[in-house]
Amino acid sequence: MSIQPIITSMLDNDIYKFHMQQAVFHQYPAKKMKAKLICRNKNEDLSFLINDIKKQINFMSNISLTSTEEDYLKSLGFYQDDFLNYLRKFKFKPADISLTTKNNQLELTYNGNWLDLILWEVPLLAIISELRNKYLYPFIRSEDAGDYLEKKIKNLKESSNHSSIFNLVDFGTRRRFSKSVHEKIIKTLKSHFPNFNSTSNVALAKKFSLNPVGTQAHEWFQAHQQISKKLSDFQVLALNKWTLEYPQNLKIALTDTINLKSFLKDFDYDLANQYDGVRHDSGDPFVWASKIISHYSKLGINCKEKTLVFSDSLTFKKAQSLHEEFSDFINVIFGIGTSLTCDIPDVEPANIVIKLETFQNRPVAKISDEPVKSVCPDREFLKEIKKTFNID
Repeated sequence: MSIQPIITSMLDNDIYKFHMQQAVFHQYPAKKMKAKLICRNKNEDLSFLINDIKKQINFMSNISLTSTEEDYLKSLGFYQDDFLNYLRKFKFKPADISLTTKNNQLELTYNGNWLDLILWEVPLLAIISELRNKYLYPFIRSEDAGDYLEKKIKNLKESSNHSSIFNLVDFGTRRRFSKSVHEKIIKTLKSHFPNFNSTSNVALAKKFSLNPVGTQAHEWFQAHQQISKKLSDFQVLALNKWTLEYPQNLKIALTDTINLKSFLKDFDYDLANQYDGVRHDSGDPFVWASKIISHYSKLGINCKEKTLVFSDSLTFKKAQSLHEEFSDFINVIFGIGTSLTCDIPDVEPANIVIKLETFQNRPVAKISDEPVKSVCPDREFLKEIKKTFNID
């Protein structure tokens, strides 16, 4: 049987990559970066997948933006004509990806122009996840995932008041079991989940008439660690540069590139007023939400006009608990990823990420509010950034 490409559309990607790419296109078109695959499960050997991954990467060179896809992107109202013209000519270049094995571990990096490389991350993770899952769990069908999700939704409805179920966004592209499972999950959610109308995946948003949702990733903030003249100012610069690109929309900010304490110090009245809300991605979500609400209140900002987006390792149970705790005080949305698109009995999802390692040939760091999510291979820069932000 011939091998078929997993990624067949440029839009099979998370929308925040396109949002960031447009900002890079307009503001930093010549900046350089390096990113690296990290497998958080140190005992898992993915090196046996190398040849199949290479084939899938080569398939991606055939992808280009179709006219109907371009029309769809234009209809969203986020993208300017000059950027869409760039995307129309954009091609994935397999030569940009370095893929080797070392000590029985898969090593994947890409190094070059930020603008041209930014779209690789999500498709690469989805490819690796699907190849790995189909090897380890060859008998799993998309129907298995759909049936299990239906049971979870049924249990949620039975344990909650129907009108008070949380607002759900699919954030599951990068670590989905497979593309077919992802589609089955979307169909099941549309049919059975009462408050579901959004996904981060652009292709699926287009196909199933959903809202494509997302703003920016940690890489936007990390890059500004080396763009900012003063390291202590990088978060404010990143936030202001984002509003320069998107003055009217897409104003949800990540809070944990360093940690919540340092973010709130920078998130003054002007920024908190400009931004529609913030996103949680590490640390205790209950503590985090309480501190955000307190911060808005101290600034004299009406919390009912702001939104909290929760996106860190959520389950239905945790999301519902957070919804019940905070929805009376502030708008709350829940982005669920792996536990939607790779939640199948007896399946252990891949725990893989791709993170920015250097920018302009200088190190960057992500500290976060959860130690296991911290990333900085350069010890000296880690010392510098911890000193700058008074982190023990």
